[in-house]
Amino acid sequence: MEAVHVTCLDTHCAMWAFNADWARFSEVGLDRIENDELRVSPIVLPESESLFEINRFSVRPIELLVQLEEELGDRFCAKSFEDVTLAAPWVKFTRDQFDRLPCAHALAGGGDLLAKDEFLLKHFPKAVW
Repeated sequence: MEAVHVTCLDTHCAMWAFNADWARFSEVGLDRIENDELRVSPIVLPESESLFEINRFSVRPIELLVQLEEELGDRFCAKSFEDVTLAAPWVKFTRDQFDRLPCAHALAGGGDLLAKDEFLLKHFPKAVW
């Protein structure tokens, strides 16, 4: 049996997938979306709510997660909060919790983080684009 690779979506990737805005993704990102087991960190909910509140996203976060589950099989990272908090101290390159916690989820879950953010790509070895 072939091992399944896990890829966590950062908030922007989750929003682009919600909007089926596939042109925003790299070839690597599209391949990951098509072939990997996808996960979403629970931190995507409060971050997308913050973006909704400043009109940078037009859909309530719960709608985002329901649609991603239906269409792509995405779901919350199954790792416990304890596992994530144990991984979070290893993410030392940022104090931004909206960056730190998705990285910690990827570490705790043994997967990569799909992100376009240049800062994450530069500093987090498991970030892919």
